[in-house]
Amino acid sequence: MYDQMDAVSVKPPVSPVATGLERSKKPTMSHPSFARGLHWLKLPDAEAVAQQATHIVAEQLAHKPNASLVFPTGSTPLGMYAQLRQRNDINWEKSRLFQLDEYVRPDFEGPLPYQTFAEFMQNELWRFVGGQKFYMAQYFECPAAYEALVTKDNGPDLVILGIGKNGHIAFNEPGSQPDSPSRIVDLAPLTRISNFADPSQPGLPTQAITLGLKAILSARHILMLATGTGKQGIVATAFDPNTAPDINCPASWLKQHPHVTLLTDF
Repeated sequence: MYDQMDAVSVKPPVSPVATGLERSKKPTMSHPSFARGLHWLKLPDAEAVAQQATHIVAEQLAHKPNASLVFPTGSTPLGMYAQLRQRNDINWEKSRLFQLDEYVRPDFEGPLPYQTFAEFMQNELWRFVGGQKFYMAQYFECPAAYEALVTKDNGPDLVILGIGKNGHIAFNEPGSQPDSPSRIVDLAPLTRISNFADPSQPGLPTQAITLGLKAILSARHILMLATGTGKQGIVATAFDPNTAPDINCPASWLKQHPHVTLLTDF
């Protein structure tokens, strides 16, 4: 159901695993036409968003130790990764950990002027935890093979997302269909401006490999993190419960999913 909750209603933290197991039940409250599977927690600040996200990851692995989890990069999940690094009670050993996307290396000689997403994940979380890690750079020639690994055994169990200012999720840019496969894409101009201080600098990528919307929407549970006033407008557009999903805002396709948790600090 489309459910907005304020900060005082999330103590103790909501268990998304339990929610997911019960999602086949009929809603007990009236709901609008779209976004019926959205559970929106409006939290007081970015730290609270990180805490709740950490709890959701921990609950997922406690419920299913061999879960497949897909992780994003960017500034928004940094707080979650910092908290996950401190959680000695989480058993990662049987987990399968995937990247959400990765830059395609440009034809450029010399040190790259950017951090790869594999380096980001390694530095922020993966070198601190166990589990089997999968890196997208190994699948540039065959994105379908990577998608097959992610969706193996009815996975993924949990996909964690941010949202771009143009509504992209992963690197599914505007124009992406809900059945789009994992693939190499051209980065939208707004995406390059958002990701790089000077997008005209030589050696910066113009393409990326991304998990497709088809694989993302196949997840049992989708967790989206959005913090800062700069994301308010696009979140309102993407999750407007009274409008249908729009191809020009890929995140709006999430309104068709039965189990989405949205954590915001607004």
